[in-house]
Amino acid sequence: MLQLFRNLIIALMVTLGLGTAHAANETGMHNALAKWVSASTKNRVSIDTATQYVHAAYKAADKWNIDPLLLLSFMKAESNYQAKAGNSYGARGLMQVVPRYHREKIEKRNILDYKTNIDVGAEILNEYLQLHKENFHVAMKRYSGGAGKAYKARIQATYKELKDVAIGWKMDNQAPIIAEHSFTKPRRYGESIAQYQEAAQRERAVAAAQHDVIYVAYVESLMR
Repeated sequence: MLQLFRNLIIALMVTLGLGTAHAANETGMHNALAKWVSASTKNRVSIDTATQYVHAAYKAADKWNIDPLLLLSFMKAESNYQAKAGNSYGARGLMQVVPRYHREKIEKRNILDYKTNIDVGAEILNEYLQLHKENFHVAMKRYSGGAGKAYKARIQATYKELKDVAIGWKMDNQAPIIAEHSFTKPRRYGESIAQYQEAAQRERAVAAAQHDVIYVAYVESLMR
């Protein structure tokens, strides 16, 4: 029903000529998020570096159908955005991936490369969500190796701040606000990965034909 409503709104916006240029909005919001990431490390991570992490998080999020803000929140809890972070257990990088358990995902890539690390971390989280029937709490606990309430609270607090930054930027710049995810529902519109990839392919085809990407303004509470 929600998808049908979304499609009707898209059609109306196209008819009225209300399409919003996706690339400009995305770049501006990414920059705002990067500033928050940098500030949260007391500028130990530069804004330029943080911007690279944000871009990579959004790319991995699109690939694995996981909320990009959630990926950024995991990075904060796991490594405080330190790309070379590691521990005695063998966890490495921004997402603290343990290579010996995920060799098939890493393949011949460098796990300390930030793009690889974020991509593999997102793939692991996607796998755990699938294995546990989209139960985010169980998937998060498995990802963290059994961490408890304090770990969840850190991720949730970061997620809230990042979401406030994203929504605040959109409000300041009169950009549409899309309620695609919530903290416990990291899949876009609640879709499976196969449904998401199919829908994304259709939307890209429509966007290419229109020379624009249409955003739909949803009320944030609709997805809660």
